[in-house]
Amino acid sequence: MTTLLLLGLLLGADGATLVRRQDAPRYAIAADKGEVAIALQKDVAVSRLVLQAGAKVPEHTHEASETLVVLEGSCTLTLGRGPVVLVAGDTVHLPKGEKHAAEVPGDANGPFVAIQIYAPAGPEQRFMKGKKR
Repeated sequence: MTTLLLLGLLLGADGATLVRRQDAPRYAIAADKGEVAIALQKDVAVSRLVLQAGAKVPEHTHEASETLVVLEGSCTLTLGRGPVVLVAGDTVHLPKGEKHAAEVPGDANGPFVAIQIYAPAGPEQRFMKGKKR
């Protein structure tokens, strides 16, 4: 939670912007086995991504770069060059147009939690078309 708040404070384009975790709009993703809480949308979009055991995000691309900072758990991120296991403490940057998919094993001990950053903002708009929590 602290990381999300710090990112919100650091990335405010018109001065500091603070978004408390409980105030960030949350949306269901990954067949309701995950959620994204969108904390900031200006020049970049910052969100908190949570994927439960068994969650699958199908292969897709974005018209923006995506960076994931892994806070908890693990998942397999499949890129064009093959699968990579992400664990807490890892950071991965995906350039615009990079094909990728993600999966959290069904027997995972806990959720995969990451800070997700899109630059420029835009790809997060697809979450807002889903079910709000």
